[in-house]
Amino acid sequence: MQVAYLKGNWAYGVTQGMWDYGETRECQLASRSSQPPDKRGDVLVCGSDTELAWNLGWLRPDLRNKIYENARLLKVRFRSSGHSSRNKGTWWICKRNDEEIICD
Repeated sequence: MQVAYLKGNWAYGVTQGMWDYGETRECQLASRSSQPPDKRGDVLVCGSDTELAWNLGWLRPDLRNKIYENARLLKVRFRSSGHSSRNKGTWWICKRNDEEIICD
């Protein structure tokens, strides 16, 4: 699955962030967010900077392009149906290890 984790400020630019083994990030599937993915497909959007950039993608297509350009193809395993909130939709706490990303 395509996984994106960016750091930075949407106004000044975002770059690919470092997600070290053992670290956790809050993630959501673009297809379950308020802004659906385009023809490039679904992406697991991780971290608050990435989430904000994704949600502003309708206004700033360059942000959405940056997310897709920096997304990496990684193995993702979902061990739950996720958490739900009115503001964010469905989201998971995901942990990176050397072989995959595990989302609970």
